Amino acid sequence: MLYQDVGAFEAYLAQNPRPELLAAKLCGRWRDRTPIVVSPDGEDSSLHGFDSTNFQ
Repeated sequence: MLYQDVGAFEAYLAQNPRPELLAAKLCGRWRDRTPIVVSPDGEDSSLHGFDSTNFQ
């Protein structure tokens, strides 16, 4: 069974000067689901619907 401690994750992020960047690096994507590989500087709403499963 998978257990996620969201409170501890958020508390850990809050200790960092750039919590959103750290979260994106740990999870591989920004909170709006933009892959960090395609948009390393932040969320990009123009990529909504981007096919992140195309690994060719």
